[in-house]
Amino acid sequence: MLERRYKQEKELLYSLQKDVLSRVDRYQPKSDTEIQKEFNDAKLAVLGFSKSLGSDAVPEALQQYLSGLALSEDMNDKVWGLNKRWNAKLLVESVIWKTLYRGFLKDPFRIYGPSDDYMVTWRELFEEGQDKDFYPTPSELSEQWRIITAKSLDALCHRDSKLSNDVAIGMKRFLEQSLGPIGYQPEQHKDELNHIITSARKLAKTLSTQKARLRLFLPAIGEHYSTKKVYDHKLEPANKYGDELERGEVLFVVAPGLRKWGDGNGCSLGTVKDVIAAKVLISE
Repeated sequence: MLERRYKQEKELLYSLQKDVLSRVDRYQPKSDTEIQKEFNDAKLAVLGFSKSLGSDAVPEALQQYLSGLALSEDMNDKVWGLNKRWNAKLLVESVIWKTLYRGFLKDPFRIYGPSDDYMVTWRELFEEGQDKDFYPTPSELSEQWRIITAKSLDALCHRDSKLSNDVAIGMKRFLEQSLGPIGYQPEQHKDELNHIITSARKLAKTLSTQKARLRLFLPAIGEHYSTKKVYDHKLEPANKYGDELERGEVLFVVAPGLRKWGDGNGCSLGTVKDVIAAKVLISE
């Protein structure tokens, strides 16, 4: 039964891909400003939700539990010692972003359902690699294949919404369970959580279907920050008085950044820039 359903879905996906290829390309790239707005809409939704939870009052007994669910998976005593009430909000933000990242944003196909097979095929077609999260080097062909596959999967999801809705439902349940101990109430926070999921889905779809390679990045702990020079990634201090910091090192990742390859029209894929800075806690 499952094998027959899988075969039917593969055949449908193949026919959809042929249909996408046969159409006249009326593609219009989104500008950096439009992409930044979508990303910032999601950031604001997460920020507002974390504040409404009363996250400045995270009990110390729950700090270690939440740290294990966050992007950096370690908010040590040094980090907490900077400003406990302020950093508790950042911890909750990071937990939410970790869930969005793993559920929708980690790769171009995840929003449409289980994505491992598509990522493996993408890597094998255009570049071999052993790393599970490895992306092929951006090229015109690799990005065409990504876009055609993503659009075909999107069309498939329109015919069977269960494929993508299951991902959203699973993420929502995980967040409800994770944040319950610090004050999440379904009746009170349902609309805010739904807004986060909706914003993230919109962003994920944009990232998967643009001709530019758009990929979230997570800075490493210890990465250098300076107001005078960008090192590995563009960084935004999340510290309470972050505007006053001139240099330091990353202690904790609150929200990912966004990196772009290309000009948006499928050209200049060797050109790389960060269009959204990662939100990080910096050593003071």
